[in-house]
Amino acid sequence: YGEGHYGFRTGSEFDAAPSEIAEFANTFDTMASRVAERDASLKDALSTRDAAVKEIHHRVKNNLQIVASFLNLQRRQVKDPVAREVISAARHRIDALSIVHQTLYQHERLESVHLRPFLEALLDHLSGALGMEELGVRMVREVEDIERRADDAIPLALFILEAVTNAMKYAFDYEGGQISVYLYAEGENTILDVVDDGRGLEETEETSNSDGLGSKLMKAFARQLRSEMRVESVAGKGYRVSLVLPPETVHVDNRVDY
Repeated sequence: YGEGHYGFRTGSEFDAAPSEIAEFANTFDTMASRVAERDASLKDALSTRDAAVKEIHHRVKNNLQIVASFLNLQRRQVKDPVAREVISAARHRIDALSIVHQTLYQHERLESVHLRPFLEALLDHLSGALGMEELGVRMVREVEDIERRADDAIPLALFILEAVTNAMKYAFDYEGGQISVYLYAEGENTILDVVDDGRGLEETEETSNSDGLGSKLMKAFARQLRSEMRVESVAGKGYRVSLVLPPETVHVDNRVDY
């Protein structure tokens, strides 16, 4: 019973035992039957809940794709290049959310996510959506198959989206370059690095982009993940932005105002 074998029954083994022992055995049999029935009922309820949550993720993903399609149609009607760029950026963020929800409903466990397949799908999408191949930019990824809470998936995906997009905007000239994404465990922490080999920043440029929307969003996502954000850059030697994610803790309300 202690190991969860509620189907075990004493049968007639205690018929010849003293009445107190026989009654005790029968009581355990009855208790085990009731526990088994309740256990089966709870498993059925969890299965129904999981199926409903997966269906919700699936529908949210489909709705996000519809919104992205609307933005694509709207972008075609806009002539101003700045407005077109803004609409494209919004579409990329929606696409990233769509990939998160797709990963969640395809995952067997709803409370956690294996980051390797999730991030590989996201990076493949970004490579195509940002036109990296056409611009001569190569995407390299080294991602360990680390498991994190599902609640971390959305801010992590959006942080990577902003970091890669910023690298595409500011790091390279016409010769292109390389963007590398690393995810690995270091002690109890999980480290995410997004590194480019572009022009880097001059000392006078260190804060020039700090007030941009992408930078503000990355800082907000870092706070939401309760992580430390680090930036390293040397002129002519590229740019690195890192997240140090702490060990998973008891869930708290981690909503952040952007």
